[in-house]
Amino acid sequence: MSRRFLAISAALMALVVAAPAAAAGSSLQIAKVDTTDFPVVHVTVRTDSVGKTPNIQLLENGVPANNAVMADPGAPAAIALLIDQSQSMTGSKLPDAISAAKSFVSAQKPTTPVGLYGFGNQVYTGAPISTDRTQVDTALDQLGLATAPGTALYDAIEQASAGLAAMPAQQRVIVLLTDGENNGGLIDPKTAKEIAKTFGIKVYTIGLGSDGMAPLPVQTPMGVQVQMMKVAIDEKLLQEIAGETGGQYFRAKDNQSLEGIYATIDNLEKSKVEISTTVKFTDKFFPFAVAAAFFLLMEILFRYLVFRKFP
Repeated sequence: MSRRFLAISAALMALVVAAPAAAAGSSLQIAKVDTTDFPVVHVTVRTDSVGKTPNIQLLENGVPANNAVMADPGAPAAIALLIDQSQSMTGSKLPDAISAAKSFVSAQKPTTPVGLYGFGNQVYTGAPISTDRTQVDTALDQLGLATAPGTALYDAIEQASAGLAAMPAQQRVIVLLTDGENNGGLIDPKTAKEIAKTFGIKVYTIGLGSDGMAPLPVQTPMGVQVQMMKVAIDEKLLQEIAGETGGQYFRAKDNQSLEGIYATIDNLEKSKVEISTTVKFTDKFFPFAVAAAFFLLMEILFRYLVFRKFP
C-alpha cells in the first residue's frame, strides 16, 4: 500500500471526523492531514467553536478509532512573542508592532503564560514566559531599537523554544514578527526549525512592511549617519518555518493589517483541534512479492538443472 494512497485514506478518514459535528450545526474545516509519521496520522480540524472541543467522532473503515488522541483547543498553552528590534524597524514599525502585541496579550487567558523576546544583533529576553502580565506589558513599553546592526532571527527562535520547552503546557506557540531577513547570530534556519519541531512548537511568522529602501543608521568615518538602505523580507524561509512547524505565515503592510493578523492567530489557536491516530493496515503486496520471488527461483532452477541443454 503506497504512502500516497494512505494519505488519501487519511483525508477520507478526516472527512468522517467532520461529518457528525457538521450535522450538529457546527462548522468544521480540515486544515491539514500529516502522514509524515505514518502509521501515526495527524489531522488538524478547525472549528468555529472557539476555545471549545467539538463533539466529533473519528471513524476508520466505519469503526470508531479507539486509539485516537484529541488535543483540547482550550487546553493550557504557552506563548512566546518574538519582535524584531533591528535598526531597520524605524519609523512607526516598532511602535505598531508593540501596540499589536499588547492587544494580543490582553486577549489571552490570565492563566496563559506569555513571554517576550526582542532580537536585533543579539537576542534580548524582555520578559520570561510567565502569567505575569505586568512584566510583559512593561517589557513591551521598554522595547527599543538595537544599538548595533544585525538581525539574529534564528537565535531568537532557539532561545524562545528553550523557554517554551520548560513550560508544562499542552500547546506551545511562537509568534515571530520581522521586517527583514536573518543576518546575524549563530543558529541556521534548519537548526531553528528542528528545535521548534522537537518540542512541538508552532511558529507563526509575520513579515512587516514592504521590500524597498528604508532609513537605517550606518557607521561612517563621520560617525553614525542615517542612510537609505535596501530592506527585504525573506518570505520563503518564513513560510518554510511556519509551514513545517504547523503555523502560518502572514504579511502585514500597515498597522491595521498587523492588528488583524494578531487577532487571526489568536482565533486560529483557539479554534484548532489536533487529532492523532495510528492507522491499522494490512500490507497485501508482500505475499505477492514472495510468490513472485519463488516462481523466479523455480524458473532459474528448471532452466539450469532440469531443462539444461548439453552440447
